[in-house]
Amino acid sequence: MKARAPLPALLLGLLPALLLGLPACQRTSPAPSPDAESPDAEAPDLGPPDASAPDWLAITAADEQCADCHPDIVEAWRRRPMGQSWTRGADFTAPPGQVTHPLSGLTYTARPVDGAWQFEDGQGPARVADQIVGSGAHTRSFIWSSGGVMRLMPLTWYPEAERWDLSPGYAVADHPGFQRAISEDCLTCHANPLPTVAGSEIRFTTTTASALSCSRCHGDGRPHVAAMLSGEGEAQITNPGDLPPALAADVCHACHLQGELRLLRSGRRWADLTPGQPLSETVAVFGRAGGDDFKIVSQGSRLPQSRCAQGAKDALQCATCHPPHPTGPIADRAAPCRQCHQVPEATRCPDPAAAEPQADCVRCHMVKAGTSDIPHVQMTDHLIRRRPTQSTEGTEGPLLWLNRPADLATTAPEALRLLGRAYAEAHRQSGRPSDRAEARRLLEAHLQPSEDAEGWFDLASMRRLDGDLTGALAAVERALQLGPPRSRWLAAAADLRVASGDLAGGLKALDAALAIDPQIAARWARRGAILMSAGDQAGALAALDRSATLDPRAADPHLIRAAMARLSGDLTEALGHLRRGVRVDPSDAQAWLTLCRALLDARHAEARPACDQARRLATGPAAAAHLDGALARWHLQHLSDGGDAATAAQLAQRALTADTHNADGLTVHSALALAGGDAATAAKLAQRAVTADPMSAEAWWRLAEALKRRGDASGAATAVSRAKKLGW
Repeated sequence: MKARAPLPALLLGLLPALLLGLPACQRTSPAPSPDAESPDAEAPDLGPPDASAPDWLAITAADEQCADCHPDIVEAWRRRPMGQSWTRGADFTAPPGQVTHPLSGLTYTARPVDGAWQFEDGQGPARVADQIVGSGAHTRSFIWSSGGVMRLMPLTWYPEAERWDLSPGYAVADHPGFQRAISEDCLTCHANPLPTVAGSEIRFTTTTASALSCSRCHGDGRPHVAAMLSGEGEAQITNPGDLPPALAADVCHACHLQGELRLLRSGRRWADLTPGQPLSETVAVFGRAGGDDFKIVSQGSRLPQSRCAQGAKDALQCATCHPPHPTGPIADRAAPCRQCHQVPEATRCPDPAAAEPQADCVRCHMVKAGTSDIPHVQMTDHLIRRRPTQSTEGTEGPLLWLNRPADLATTAPEALRLLGRAYAEAHRQSGRPSDRAEARRLLEAHLQPSEDAEGWFDLASMRRLDGDLTGALAAVERALQLGPPRSRWLAAAADLRVASGDLAGGLKALDAALAIDPQIAARWARRGAILMSAGDQAGALAALDRSATLDPRAADPHLIRAAMARLSGDLTEALGHLRRGVRVDPSDAQAWLTLCRALLDARHAEARPACDQARRLATGPAAAAHLDGALARWHLQHLSDGGDAATAAQLAQRALTADTHNADGLTVHSALALAGGDAATAAKLAQRAVTADPMSAEAWWRLAEALKRRGDASGAATAVSRAKKLGW
């Protein structure tokens, strides 16, 4: 589940182009109208739902009638954890909690206020939870809703540890705070499906969700209910117990076969998952070869590795040991083991961890341990072994399609395209260059011009990360042609069009994305950047205000306002905006890096601490290259008080090896060339630096020095004027 698009990705890819003087364009598209209500209020009318998806609201509404004939079964289900997977925000009791994020230093608090749970970070408004996800068996996480978007709170209650802690995935520098949106795939396994607004994956026509109910395992029961009420007999309904073993397993695997990653097949939606149909028709699940990663939802991939499951020839199913709605207590959970292995019930085995021999087979042969993806959680490993050992380590082996249909060969073009998409998603999760290279190789070899819009979007993403902006733009435009367009495709097209110099086209695509998903703060910040480059200061400020209202913690609007101040020649004001950016979001590596570079232009003593903080927070080779360049500049500026010319040269070369257009690395090499008496090379390098970053005051100053040495007084004077305007 992804939150706001982080500004680091934009700096290292496309947003610098918006800030660094692209040609102006006429405004061709008005700003999309923001929701009429405040950001914390539910939108009264969110537009038409996606008509291609099943009507799950009507399907699940009919589940209420199941209790008329099956009261014991329905009540038993509601007592099960899955029947309590989603509840109201007030249905929870625990002590107040406070957790300080270890990397950003932000302190989050959770406390009951007027019968509801309220969450704060001291930076913006308090958020009130209106819904809870998780049964409480392992976690309780909290949801707040705004404008059709449900978002996760940063703190989760962990019942087994009886403590508050960061929500899963938040123990990273650039964590999403209050902005992580609940998407369709999140909702699929935690609640009954809700209809989305057409083109969106995070905006729903209603945000009142409900716990998993009868239809999630039995399908659309409306014909069955109608037949029973009319007295015409029993209309067919899906009973997993009557399905062939593979289809029965798929009912559970829809949520309990997660693998390393899950992808929708081309043209499918998460709402298309239907009990009784092969899971592989809708979702492809991928794992790593040789993987032994024990996750909270790994039952569907680990049980088939067991000799018990392999020897049972499909007789060992999920429901063999887990009756979905037992109406009485389960006296002996090892009973299925005894039936197969013909072990007398009185048999007891020695257990070093217990005071006396145990009759529970599960205790010894299905180890219970912590999971690799969720903290403070103990789960039973479904890899049944004679002498269990536990590993939560993943693997970097090749990806395998775990639920590939038997009639689709691994060498079929469709399978290879899907594998390419899987590697693209793996790269997004891991950042491994090898995953990106494999994704691009497979997609470029097997994508056809007339098919698989998702594949073209994934190819665009990989090309963009490789710096192939022309190829990325062509691929995302192909995805939009194949359609129907998605909000995230339009936002990507906007970035790529702007990077190619088409501000008008970029603004048009971004406005189309905002019309679908107006609650994404980072996109309003992007709109402000485009309008700033187009010369529309009033429009830019309005967009940035909207972004800051939606996410008061985001640094993006402050960074763009800083760029506006730099363009107007006010470095002092720019530094003020940048300091506010790192104050509202001290975990934003981009904000610290931008502050570091601006302070270097101001030759300020705070530059090195800001650079060091950016290095502590930043991840990935692109970020490292920018930081190497900035630190190279620091060493060059401080040769008399701790700096070192050799270190500056080494860092600058490292930055340029990763990115040949790194402005700071070019600036340092220009200065070193001039110090060595090579004014011609110094001028060429400095010219490349100001082309890469026209707002680098030091780059302009180094250009002026080189031009002056070469006798170009006029050019040197122009460069000096630009450097001084930018604060040198």
